[in-house]
Amino acid sequence: SLVGRTGTVCLTEGSGVGRAYGTARVQEQYFCSFGVNPRYEQMLDEGGLRVVGRDAEDGVARVFELATHPFYAAILFVPQARSTADEPHPLLQQLLRVAATRAGRPAAAAAAG
Repeated sequence: SLVGRTGTVCLTEGSGVGRAYGTARVQEQYFCSFGVNPRYEQMLDEGGLRVVGRDAEDGVARVFELATHPFYAAILFVPQARSTADEPHPLLQQLLRVAATRAGRPAAAAAAG
């Protein structure tokens, strides 16, 4: 079980999630043992939902991106678990930046509320 476990996730170079983090390896917390059946990965990829992050230990897919969207990330960990008001999680920051840009607002203004 991955409940309450911290694991290393290896991110795909050039992915939006990788750019949000600014690094290729991240430590994240899991509170479930859900996962995607590897037999469906090719089908998901062909549909535009590509794997961009894998568990460093077992290679299981942990992060997906929708190629046709500015920020659509499906993740199998809990970013809000290590996010604080003073240090928001990189994925939450990226979500706000993209939303602000799409709304025509500067990212700093969106983050301030």
